[in-house]
Amino acid sequence: MVNEIGRQVCVFTLGYGSDHDSDTLHAISDAGNGLFYFVENKDSIPDSFCDCLGGLLSIAAQNLVLTLTVNDELCRMVKPPLTSYVTESCPKQTYKITIPDIYCEEEKCIPIHTRLLAASSTAGCIESKAQILSCSLTYFDVLRCSPKTTTATGAVLVSKEISDPVIDKEYQEDIELHLTRYDVAEAISSATKLADEGQLESARAALHRCKARIKKSVVFGLPLAKYFEETIDESLKGLASQSHYSGHGKPSMMNYSLSHYQQRSHGAGAGASSISSDRSGASPSRLSSNPYTNAKKSSMKFAYAKVHFDK
Repeated sequence: MVNEIGRQVCVFTLGYGSDHDSDTLHAISDAGNGLFYFVENKDSIPDSFCDCLGGLLSIAAQNLVLTLTVNDELCRMVKPPLTSYVTESCPKQTYKITIPDIYCEEEKCIPIHTRLLAASSTAGCIESKAQILSCSLTYFDVLRCSPKTTTATGAVLVSKEISDPVIDKEYQEDIELHLTRYDVAEAISSATKLADEGQLESARAALHRCKARIKKSVVFGLPLAKYFEETIDESLKGLASQSHYSGHGKPSMMNYSLSHYQQRSHGAGAGASSISSDRSGASPSRLSSNPYTNAKKSSMKFAYAKVHFDK
């Protein structure tokens, strides 16, 4: 059905309660370039709908194609870009990454791993600036209703006296955060597959190993890293038993992994602040504020809460 419609629409799915088919709903939203929301109970319905509508009303660009080309005379791409978005490998160390859309205030951070060649420092001078990466981004600007293209390049200072480029601590932490984010998404996704096969102990072990890697990382203790740990802890709770995993753990874990992959909030199931807990005095959200949400989603939730609770 999605293939017949084409890529002009996005399909969002919501799974309510413990007896929905999360695999099918997730597959439908994935094929339709949308999102899957796990609606745990009736109190979570406003969270999910406000998150979904807030995202749709804050789309800044659509049909983004990011092209990355590595200078093969100076370096090598060690592995493909770390992203869950559709990635096409092209000749001459070029990769094309397709992103259906991006919301206002959103970031899409895609780590790449390159290795400088020894010959890159033979330019007859002690230190030189070497361009190792060129990027181009084509997209449809929704706010201005026009197609756009932008370009950028990446370069490093290469010295004969220094074998490895010196990375600023702030940049190093930022890179490590997104490597960790991708690692967490992979770990939760892997644990989901293991639990589907009935290997709950192996699934728990995979998550514990991931959490141990965070504790040894340079980003341990940073707010985003704490959020990573929280989603791992919630995933571990979802693996308490096979029945609990099937009804609650699996859809929550699918939301967590996809949320980390895409850097996008997926309603209450992905740790967003609960509308009901904000104004009604109910129990607070089990996770801290979602770092992937944006102002439009937050304002829609606040507007709903004000109308609902002021009645």
